[in-house]
Amino acid sequence: MVRTVGWLMVLALCLISVAGCSSGRRKSVKTVAVSGTVTLDGQPLEGVEVCFAAENHVGSGVTRADGKYDLVAGAEPGPNQIYFKPVVSGVQELGEGMDEGQLQAMVEGGGAPPPGVTLQTGPKLPERYTDPEKSNTKFDVPAEGAEGVDFRLTSQ
Repeated sequence: MVRTVGWLMVLALCLISVAGCSSGRRKSVKTVAVSGTVTLDGQPLEGVEVCFAAENHVGSGVTRADGKYDLVAGAEPGPNQIYFKPVVSGVQELGEGMDEGQLQAMVEGGGAPPPGVTLQTGPKLPERYTDPEKSNTKFDVPAEGAEGVDFRLTSQ
């Protein structure tokens, strides 16, 4: 009898903990594949992060030498604000405990690179493309995703 009561208590605790864990979960956001090409003044644009910002998700991908990009985590279907961020990378080995993402955040925050690190940045772009608050570039992502989502930027 004591054994049965013990097992029932363990079962009850398991059920309570499972219910508690699932009650606060965020609803997952459906994303779809998006790819395309970015040019600046008609030339392929390399080394720029293309960001698609929707209500519940920001998807991004980095342009290659030919200007092509693929969003790594996809984009949320519907209206998206588009902005572009030049990618920052360290030419020399980064110190222990620092990765490329931390270097990017440090530079964007106005910090100086660590000693011995020479920075290589993507192309300089007008603020109208790089500031999410000022960007007028928008794209309505279809529910099935999209290929050939091209952006023709101008430096003027």
